[in-house]
Amino acid sequence: PLILRQQAEHNGDGEFLVTDTARITFAQADTISDSLAAGLEQLGVGKGDIVSLFLANRPEMVLLALAVNKLGALWTPINGDYKGQWLLDNLQMARSKVLITDDSYQQRIAEIEDQLEVEHIVLLAEPGASALKKSTPYTELLTHAPVSRDYSTMRYGDNCAILWTSG
Repeated sequence: PLILRQQAEHNGDGEFLVTDTARITFAQADTISDSLAAGLEQLGVGKGDIVSLFLANRPEMVLLALAVNKLGALWTPINGDYKGQWLLDNLQMARSKVLITDDSYQQRIAEIEDQLEVEHIVLLAEPGASALKKSTPYTELLTHAPVSRDYSTMRYGDNCAILWTSG
């Protein structure tokens, strides 16, 4: 988070993330991830908590990972091929406080929603398009005012993510 903040201050208009559909500067990434961090904090995410990201490859995934790390929490990506019991087992092993998914994966989450032990599910989808019984819209996270944080206690060697591998 500190490096992003420094880049936003010294190279704010520089391109941080460029895709076929989005161009995000360092300043925008810092501001958006500050808002997302405030929204996640409102959901109870704090230092040491785990947030699962079951998302398609999209810019929001990067911004969410930054937001999670700004809180001193950890993010874990969930393989997009997982479904059913395999998906449920992975989410239970992750012990996530929050699960963030999108419209491309929400049906798979809906199938196991009653068995999940997460406190909140955040859905990145068009309004009214939810197959889930209960979810928080991603856009709601963005409504929080960006909060500047003190990163002086964070170290480069701090854990920031849990990456599941096959070996």
